Amino acid sequence: MRGVVCIFIGLMWMLSAAGQSNLVLNEGFEESSLAQGSYELRKPGYLASNWYNPMFKRSPHLYNAPEESVAKANSGTSAIGLILGGSKQEKTKYEYITGELSSPLVKGQAYCVSFNVLLHRTSKWATTNIGVLLHHDKELIANVSDLTKLNASLYANSGDPISNTKWQEYNGYYVASGGEEYISFGMFGEGESIEIKELGLKSYFQLDGLKSKAYYQLDDLSVIAQSDSVDCGCAEAPIQSNDSNPTGLQPYLFALDASGSMKKKGVFDSLRHNLIELVEMLPYGTPVTFSTFSSGSKFIFSGKIDQDTPKKVDKLLSEVNLAGGTNVYAGLDEASKSWTSNGVDSARIILISDGGFTVSSKIEQLVKNEFESKGRLLTIVQIESKAKGAEKLEPYQSTFIQVRPSELRNAIFHIYEARDYSAVACECIDEYTDTMNYHFVVDYSGSMKLHKGRAIKTLKKLYDQAPASAIISITAFSTSATELYVGKKSGMTLDEVEALLKEYNAKGGTDPSPGVKHGLGIAKLMAKNRFSHLIIITDLTAEKMNETNGVKGSIQRTSSEIDLAVSCVAVDLISTGDLLVSGRTQYDVTSSKFRDVSKAKFEKDLFDTERSCCDYTTQPYHYNPAGDEAKKHAKKALKAILKEALRGGTGVSIGVDGI
Repeated sequence: MRGVVCIFIGLMWMLSAAGQSNLVLNEGFEESSLAQGSYELRKPGYLASNWYNPMFKRSPHLYNAPEESVAKANSGTSAIGLILGGSKQEKTKYEYITGELSSPLVKGQAYCVSFNVLLHRTSKWATTNIGVLLHHDKELIANVSDLTKLNASLYANSGDPISNTKWQEYNGYYVASGGEEYISFGMFGEGESIEIKELGLKSYFQLDGLKSKAYYQLDDLSVIAQSDSVDCGCAEAPIQSNDSNPTGLQPYLFALDASGSMKKKGVFDSLRHNLIELVEMLPYGTPVTFSTFSSGSKFIFSGKIDQDTPKKVDKLLSEVNLAGGTNVYAGLDEASKSWTSNGVDSARIILISDGGFTVSSKIEQLVKNEFESKGRLLTIVQIESKAKGAEKLEPYQSTFIQVRPSELRNAIFHIYEARDYSAVACECIDEYTDTMNYHFVVDYSGSMKLHKGRAIKTLKKLYDQAPASAIISITAFSTSATELYVGKKSGMTLDEVEALLKEYNAKGGTDPSPGVKHGLGIAKLMAKNRFSHLIIITDLTAEKMNETNGVKGSIQRTSSEIDLAVSCVAVDLISTGDLLVSGRTQYDVTSSKFRDVSKAKFEKDLFDTERSCCDYTTQPYHYNPAGDEAKKHAKKALKAILKEALRGGTGVSIGVDGI
């Protein structure tokens, strides 16, 4: 019996897990034929497994741990990059990506849709109307001649520009029309490119060819059927009520003008046919009611849409007697009473009339009460005429549409499209307070006897530039580590730093591993709400440091645990002449190497204290080695010139002020 119970519980768990499964195939783009690097297509085709580029010569990039300066993936090693705008908006070739779902969406089912997006840190432009579209045809994007007419199923940030330069997850709910098998990401509708300086933002300076673009990266998409156990971030779930609206779908309450004037030119018949098409579009389970009005009002139909609803409503509307005047108040009152719910239901009250009525105080009060008590918004479709005093209803109105009879179909379908489906990101809370800690690891091996003075001057210069609020630690190493100081910068003057460093003697062999491990241990203890810098001062070159596996392994592990940057200054006479290329390096976690950097970048990254949990200042990026070879050759040439100058006794000054 116990075995049967265990099997039953196991089956229930499996069914529960299946109900929460992500329908997006290869959601993080990890499955592809690309080993490492970046990849784009010249024509439609698959960029990665289950992910399709629909356009000719407008392909997104697939990045898989590339040696390009793009953001590291939100998870795994792969992400997609797309151009979605830029300085020359009219000439921009917008890019899209289309993914496959593991099974079609179920009509009437609400789904939590999530995707992770960031704006590239050097982009000076951001774009509006970015979102996802759930659809039936894989070739939809390619087959639409005017993509500005294509609306998203969910707009990120309610269609406002996306300007976050660190990965952020956007979440929203989508109620399926049924049968959708694809999800596409891009810019939909009449998007606009906006300079980020107009948003009060500043881009990162780097010459990478993307400054004039609104360049975005995408990763980790999901579509999961709504349930109590599904976490959909900060998205507001579809309204649910146990009694009146168990599906959580927004009710549609129609008040239709059935006065004598609606006979003219077959307006009511045209309206009826278009309304039936709309009913066929709405998800199963959507509450819908129909009332008519002329001199008085009449209730016609109330129920939740199923496969028989279109025929029932069509029959009832075909039997409506068109006669009498236009009592709009009676129609609105009948519609508002046609669906009852406990509390807020956010229903749409839709008034359709050809009468030039006046908004009376009774009409205004009725519409206001429905809005304040039940969250109901009014949509008005006026055929040729226009109501007097309609501005009184604007605070409680979602849409006002004035059309000619020939445009009635577009107006009716706009009723459904006008609903605001948005994907929202939870507010990013910046956790940093006093942002920087500096942990110095200084080489005191025997080989440093000649360079001890230079090492002390280097550390003093860096110490002096550190912010007053910083926590400082100093560790000396040879083949073991010795802790010299841990405390606030304000706790030790520059003279005291110099005295401390001069007192300690350089001796023994050289193994940076103990010193680095000790410095990282201090950094971990003090990392809460702070960004940690580890600065190694040694006579070892970058090549030698890269050969020290113990150092690299410790840095890799600690980088996965805290916000950390590791730098190194070589203080031998050859590599630290303050010339174009110097002995300044930074550790690149992606390639597990120390790499040469310029003095400007070295100091900016160390002492630019405007760090945030919410932007590119703490977003890991891949290293771009584009100029490495040129730098390497320049460095060799400069070293050769310097050696020759030293041999010949010419007056070449090797300063230490620049580190």
